[in-house]
Amino acid sequence: MNLDQPSLHPEPERLWAFLRAELTPREGKPIIAHLLRGCAHCAELLAPMVRSVFHPLREQPTFDLSAYDPPIDRAVASARREIAERSREIELAEQARLSSPLAAGRERCATLLVESWALRTSDPAGMVTLARLAAQLADSLSLEDGSPTERADFQARAWSELGNALRIAADVPGSESAFAEALLRAERGTGDRQLFARIFDLTASLRISQRRFRDACRLLEGIFELHRAAGEHHLAGRALIKRGIALLYENEFEEACRYIAHGLGQIDPSREPALALSAVHNLVIGAVEAGAYEQAARWIGASRSLYDQRGSAIDQLKLRWLEGRIEAGRGDLEAAELGLWEVHDEFESRGLPIEAAVVSLDLAMLWLQQGRTAEILESVEEILETFRALGIRREAVAALLVLRRAIDHERATNELARLLRRVSGRLKRQENLTI
Repeated sequence: MNLDQPSLHPEPERLWAFLRAELTPREGKPIIAHLLRGCAHCAELLAPMVRSVFHPLREQPTFDLSAYDPPIDRAVASARREIAERSREIELAEQARLSSPLAAGRERCATLLVESWALRTSDPAGMVTLARLAAQLADSLSLEDGSPTERADFQARAWSELGNALRIAADVPGSESAFAEALLRAERGTGDRQLFARIFDLTASLRISQRRFRDACRLLEGIFELHRAAGEHHLAGRALIKRGIALLYENEFEEACRYIAHGLGQIDPSREPALALSAVHNLVIGAVEAGAYEQAARWIGASRSLYDQRGSAIDQLKLRWLEGRIEAGRGDLEAAELGLWEVHDEFESRGLPIEAAVVSLDLAMLWLQQGRTAEILESVEEILETFRALGIRREAVAALLVLRRAIDHERATNELARLLRRVSGRLKRQENLTI
């Protein structure tokens, strides 16, 4: 069959409909199969869209990551001192609160929000269920739960937490809607600046999930200034850490590490241990993305107790994922492949298809280094179907073309490996930001 005959190619309108996810899986499958055969004509048509997925390629930055050792050491040391002292106190206080009669609807609502938040890493669907109940209960508060403006503040808080839960569960439209409801209620409330800051902070997390990183940075800059003016150093540091994460997602590694380390130096790790862990984890990600594998490994060694004491099962799994990438960067490809397969299978068993698919791309990079193109072919269709099912359109096509070209033009392996890393990096932005 001669694929260069124009009549055998999908119509351009069909290609663009495929990119816009306007085709059913049945309609899209022939197009995927056609592209997998290495059609140069259609690849050229899609090239502008594929190029828009990536930032212009540049050399990895070179900067001294060891300068960020002290904030990590201080955070880990502080957490070690305080976790043992406070965890038991918190546990006893929580037990007493939950065992007491809950007379007011406001207190019942607050309990639901606490329980919802506790499920953020282990059960996102359960988190949404409890947060939705809290929002519904908040809207039905009575006069005994405060004045109309006080009740409006509490309702805004509940709806913003529902918006965050929906974001973590990957329901972006639902999250947008819930945050709009939160703002409507906040505008009827007391005008509490800290409440608005919390809503904007959670909205910034949504913007990061949507890859609207600059929008997130603008929100977080305002939140930082508000907290700094109020003398809330911990919350100001929190805004700096989240801004650093947004910059990390834009591949601005040096600036990202600077913001995260600065924020880590301002927060109280005992007040929010999960935040300290998130900051350290993202610093390690920055080091890995910058190719500083030895520094990343040292940071993991220094902060392992923080992962052990405060990390969830998913946190531990993501740590193992990073260790696999570090092993690959160090050239220990056999250990890296074994570790990445374990992580991939565990993500699949936990119902986390995006993470499993992105680990598959990390595996593909290993295989590309070894010329094992057969394994890449075996996994590419599964990866693409996952991306399309989850609404990841442009990245799916980019990954498709990159992998196909890697197989057809092995002489360009180094450049294609960089492109593949860029695809993988973009897709890692789908990971949940749970702080």
